[in-house]
Amino acid sequence: MPVPRWWMHALVVAAVASPTAVGAQDTVTRTTLPSASNRAQGTFEFVVRSGAAGVVAEGWFTVTDDSVNLEMTPGPCRYDTSSRPGGSIGYLCADVRVAFDRIHPSVRAMLTYQKRVMVRTVVCDAWNFDARGNRTTCRRSHVETVESVVPTTVRLKPTRP
Repeated sequence: MPVPRWWMHALVVAAVASPTAVGAQDTVTRTTLPSASNRAQGTFEFVVRSGAAGVVAEGWFTVTDDSVNLEMTPGPCRYDTSSRPGGSIGYLCADVRVAFDRIHPSVRAMLTYQKRVMVRTVVCDAWNFDARGNRTTCRRSHVETVESVVPTTVRLKPTRP
């Protein structure tokens, strides 16, 4: 008795979907994170400056076997509960966020703060119109300066005290 075509298709799908059906062995890949002895431990200082604003943040952090402790101005600092396993270790200090890499926290640390910038915009006061009433060119304009707040991220450059 011949095998129906749809049944043959079902066998191929089952064989591809199940590795053991085609004789493949399960392979487990494990990723080992660097041990504490492989990364820089100890206490580090940092200062972040921003042009006219002066010092944005300054402080120190300590890297231990399994954690990063942060003391910073502005403060106080608290652990960012939105930090996810496998992601960066985050702290919120007033209106500043500091994120440390879990594998290399002493060399991969980022600080995000709100920076005030002045944005100049040209505003048209009067337009020229064509015969159909469509705007064509601006015939009179003025410049407005508006203060804007933009998130700014910088890499920390820590030093040993």
